[in-house]
Amino acid sequence: MAQENRNFFRINVKIPFCYQIIPAQEAEETPASESSDARFIQNSAIKTLKSLEDEANEIIALIGEKSSLMAKALSVINKRVTYAIDSMPKSNDAPVTMVNISAGGMAFDVNEAPNENDKVDVFIQPSPDIKPIVTRCKIVKILPPKFGSQGCSLALEFESIVEADRSRLTDWVNRKQLEDAAHEREASRFSTK
Repeated sequence: MAQENRNFFRINVKIPFCYQIIPAQEAEETPASESSDARFIQNSAIKTLKSLEDEANEIIALIGEKSSLMAKALSVINKRVTYAIDSMPKSNDAPVTMVNISAGGMAFDVNEAPNENDKVDVFIQPSPDIKPIVTRCKIVKILPPKFGSQGCSLALEFESIVEADRSRLTDWVNRKQLEDAAHEREASRFSTK
């Protein structure tokens, strides 16, 4: 069995997180974002919502070939959802997502697999006391899903992370591991044998 060599400890955790897949050619032409503000979250959400809306419209069109009444009903539902989302107050909070993370990279599930040469820009905020981190990542592996999605899991290596952010992330992961170990010890004290 092959031994994995990793430079940093990894943990599975739910954190505020969003991402944007950048096609390889666009990634070469566009520098990595250094902005860790609400624009990154909103751009990520807009791309995701647009992609989902396009997919829904394609499916509705296919259904329309069999039943125009069903397609009309689904179109109305789709418009209601779009209206509700557009009417919601805008937030600077990224959605909370299950990821596997270390100071060197991360893994998370996506619905559709990118090309292996694409890049991924990520926004993470491991803890409220840590400034949000935005970095461009290299895709290391595309794997079966780890956290229950229907798509795949992307294993990424941070490419443009600044050392101060990497250091904060290392400290946070170590602190989180110690907390988790303490919780496990406490739980085992009360478990029945």
